[in-house]
Amino acid sequence: MKRPLLLLAAVLGCGILASAAFGAETHYLVLGGTESSGSREFAQELVRLWKLPGAVKDKESQLDWSFAAAPKSRLEQLSEQRGDLAIVDAESAQRWLGEFPKVQVLTVLWTNWLQVISANPELLVLPADPRLTLRMHPNTFPLAVVWGAQTHSGVQSIRWESLSPQTDETTWVQEGAWMVLAPAPAQEIHQLLQENPLHRLLALSPQLRQGLLEAAPWMQMGMLPATTYPGQFQDIVLPMQRPVLVARHDLQANVVSEVLDLLFRQPQNWQPHPLFRELKKTHNLAFQHRYTFHPAARQVLGF
Repeated sequence: MKRPLLLLAAVLGCGILASAAFGAETHYLVLGGTESSGSREFAQELVRLWKLPGAVKDKESQLDWSFAAAPKSRLEQLSEQRGDLAIVDAESAQRWLGEFPKVQVLTVLWTNWLQVISANPELLVLPADPRLTLRMHPNTFPLAVVWGAQTHSGVQSIRWESLSPQTDETTWVQEGAWMVLAPAPAQEIHQLLQENPLHRLLALSPQLRQGLLEAAPWMQMGMLPATTYPGQFQDIVLPMQRPVLVARHDLQANVVSEVLDLLFRQPQNWQPHPLFRELKKTHNLAFQHRYTFHPAARQVLGF
C-alpha cells in the first residue's frame, strides 16, 4: 500500500513543480548610462513601453533597467551575463565591441547631431579666439582637434568648459559659442535661438567635415532639414552618429524579435518619445558590415 501512495505523491509533486515552472516569469535587464544621459532615458522608456498592456506577446517576460556609468562597463556586464541588453554610444561601439565577441548589435538608434551654435558665422573658419570659452560636450572634442589643426592654432589654444547648458543659460550669450552632440531639434537650442536672434546653427566647411570623418570614423554626415531651428532657412550638412542597442549573443530569438518589433512600432504612435520617433530598420543598412548583428536581429532587419 505504501508504494502506490509514494508513487502518487511523486506524481503530484512533479505536477506542482511543472505548474510553478510554467508560470514563472523571466526577467531581463537593460543597461543605460548616468542620470540625464540619452542611454538612461532610452532604457527607462523602453522598460515603460514593455510594461504597457498588450505591448509584447510574451506576458511572462519582464524587462527592468539599471545603469553603468561607463559604456565599456555595460559591455563587460553583458559579456559576463550580468545584463541582457545595453545602449552604448557610437564611439564606444566602434572602439570596444571587437573586444566582446559575446555581445552583438540589435539595431542602431536615434540620431545625435553635432551642433555648433554661435553668433559668429566664421567661428570655425578662423583660429580660436583665446578670449572665448567654448561650451563643449566632451564627445564633440574630435571637432575641436580638427578645427585647431586646420587653422594651425592647435587644440591647446581653445578654452573650453564641459558644462551642461541648463546650468546657466546667461553664459551662452556672454561666451557666444556652444558645441553639443544631441538630437535635433533640441529644446534648449531652440529656446536659445529664439531668445538670441543673432545666434545661428553653424554649417561646417567641406574640409572640416572631411577632417572630422578621418579623426572620428564613427561619425557620418547627414542633412538636417531647413527650419529645424529658428533662423535656419536652408538644409545643413552636419556630422551625426547613432548609438546602438546591443545584447548578449545568446539572448533568445523571441526576445530579440519582441524588442525590435516594439521599437519599430513607436514612430507610428501618437506623440512618440523624441528618442523613439525616428527609429527605422533601414538605418541599419549602412552598418551591416561594420557591426556583428545578433542572428535574430538580422532576420528582423532583412539582411
